[in-house]
Amino acid sequence: MRNILIARLRSLTLLCTLSLGLTACAFPGVYRLDIQQGNIIEDKDLARVEPGMNRAQVHFVLGTPLSTDTFDPTLEDYIYTLQLGGGEIRRQHVQLVYTPDGTLQEIRKLALLPDEYRTLGKAYRARHKSDAPE
Repeated sequence: MRNILIARLRSLTLLCTLSLGLTACAFPGVYRLDIQQGNIIEDKDLARVEPGMNRAQVHFVLGTPLSTDTFDPTLEDYIYTLQLGGGEIRRQHVQLVYTPDGTLQEIRKLALLPDEYRTLGKAYRARHKSDAPE
């Protein structure tokens, strides 16, 4: 009698363990992190930068660039990428062109984010439509 109980208990334990193991493989709704990298440049900050400013003034407004061209010191790149929850990667790329003496000559907007992702708050609201802080 006791051997039958032990055998049934082992069978039940094995069945429960296998059931839990199989459900763990198909767990729905895995959370994926939002990944933000680089310098996000908001429209209001970019509007404050004008040709004729020196590098220090531009860096004060926009921060230091993500990369500077080692072959052409007159170029600075402000690159920002955003991936919400493992989805599509959105990219913003603004390139600043300086004269050899360090004066800003041109602002190139090579790739801009859609309007709903231009600020961190807007990007957050795009991901979390209802529970976003104002």
